[in-house]
Amino acid sequence: MRPHMTQVKTRVIAPVQNETITSPFDNATYDTPPMTNNYRDITRSVSKSLRQLRADKPELIKSFNELAHAALDDGALSSKTKELIALCLGVAGHCDACIGFHMQALVKAGATRAEIEEALGVAVYMGGGPSLMYAANALSALEELTQPAEALA
Repeated sequence: MRPHMTQVKTRVIAPVQNETITSPFDNATYDTPPMTNNYRDITRSVSKSLRQLRADKPELIKSFNELAHAALDDGALSSKTKELIALCLGVAGHCDACIGFHMQALVKAGATRAEIEEALGVAVYMGGGPSLMYAANALSALEELTQPAEALA
């Protein structure tokens, strides 16, 4: 067994992109697709798409931004801790844009890989298998967003 895969009996439960996995249901093998999310593109695209809504409903966007500041500003919990919570909710909610935006904030806040992975463990615990797959997406976002954009071209 390759060291980057977790296996229970003969069933792979945590595939890595571009790997062959064995189904726990029929023992058939399947190739996993490559992860194609580009979190810089996702966040840019969502921001661009929101421009029209911002123009049409400025009070809505203003209110949402005020809510975000009220929720995420330092208080009894640090802003970084709150961003870790938000990332986990994005993972549990299967929201790639949320993962991208909150991972950007975490990189800016100086969150360590260990802190992010520990928080993602809680998201997986609470959200099960689908959250495990989105936790992998969040780590892809971390890898992407801690590299200069030019390095990914």
